[in-house]
Amino acid sequence: MNRLTSGVGPADQERVDARTDRDLWLSEDRDDAPAFGTLFDRHHQAVHLYCFRLTGSWTVAEELLTETFLQAWRRRTELTPADASALPVLLHLATVRVQRRRRMVPTQRSASARSAPRDGEDVMRGVLRRIAHVKGRHREILELHAFGGLSDEEIADVIGIQVTSVRWSLDRTRGPLEEPVISA
Repeated sequence: MNRLTSGVGPADQERVDARTDRDLWLSEDRDDAPAFGTLFDRHHQAVHLYCFRLTGSWTVAEELLTETFLQAWRRRTELTPADASALPVLLHLATVRVQRRRRMVPTQRSASARSAPRDGEDVMRGVLRRIAHVKGRHREILELHAFGGLSDEEIADVIGIQVTSVRWSLDRTRGPLEEPVISA
């Protein structure tokens, strides 16, 4: 249990945990910190791993995880998960945070991004170099699919495009890659 849900009794915790992500997100009181804490508990590991896969740095991924959930909390009244899971919305918010970091001047990047590599960082940075040529919407779709594990339908919904456009983009992007970007 995290500090956001620590004030909730066992009976209340069971009620909160039984609701879908969409129900938690759309709770009657949009300032329901325990409900949002439950969303964090459910998805922080997936969002953290996704951020690592986008950046190749565990330290930067930790920073992005915090930024992503802070952004989700701030925009909770204007964003709504399309289905039972909030993960597609969270991964999209993380993607936007990463894109903003990529546009930063290199000298403004986090000092932590230049620290000594940790487990898997060298391998992930190699993967990122292999897809560096993929830009814009095509890269976002590839990242949400390959690194976030979202379905074509989830990607289309969270980005706001047709499923056929997602499939076309994935086919176009994966074509030049000689071997899989990541292994299962």
